Amino acid sequence: MTGNKTIDMALISLMTLASAAVLALFVYTEMLYTKPLPNEKVEKQKLIQDAKALNFKEAIKLDKLTINLPTERSRLHYLDLESYLIPFKSETRDLVDKKKAIIYDSIIDVASNMESDELNTVMGKMLFENRIKNRINEVLGGKKIKDIQFTVFVVQ
Repeated sequence: MTGNKTIDMALISLMTLASAAVLALFVYTEMLYTKPLPNEKVEKQKLIQDAKALNFKEAIKLDKLTINLPTERSRLHYLDLESYLIPFKSETRDLVDKKKAIIYDSIIDVASNMESDELNTVMGKMLFENRIKNRINEVLGGKKIKDIQFTVFVVQ
């Protein structure tokens, strides 16, 4: 490699040592190490804490909407939608109540601009949720809504 026998032997021994270490790591992780089983009580406590962190007390329920979707075929499609708005602050509830009609109109506008095939995909639903959240935040004047949870989402 370099022409110097001592340097070549040192490089070969370092490469052999590194290869042996990688091989030992693979053998240990695949054959010897067993991942500990989850503790049921600990996992239940984590689940309860996560549920408390969501704080659905502040969620704002929107009425059920049935929206006609555009289609190029003769068969009509519609979207049944029921959802909750999760605000950043609890004071947002009054503002949402005042502008509920505009919020419903925004949801209908966003949905009627999307095809039923698009809403049937996971990416389409995520896009739909993101568009609604952005539109509602525009209507409310700033970042007021943190998340939207759909309880009913049926495309027919």
